[in-house]
Amino acid sequence: TVDVIVVNGYLREGDKVVLCTLEGPVVSEIRGLLTPPPSRELRIKSDYIHHKEIKGALGVKLIGNGFEKVMAGTPVLVRTFNNRSTSPRVL
Repeated sequence: TVDVIVVNGYLREGDKVVLCTLEGPVVSEIRGLLTPPPSRELRIKSDYIHHKEIKGALGVKLIGNGFEKVMAGTPVLVRTFNNRSTSPRVL
């Protein structure tokens, strides 16, 4: 898992993301999006809420493969495929 902050945009389960490591980029599919319960003290242990899609400004825990060596503070690139563009977008 890796913790990210979605500032402007959205993430969905199944999106391909590109993250930076010291060995080079890691491309992985998002298998899950988790957030803590709203209005809860973070020090109190509780279950995370599972989402299919996240929009707007929110802290999210991403579940996927290959996230073990991701460097802190690097941008998250989301690989999207649509009719207009095949370039990644930055969150």
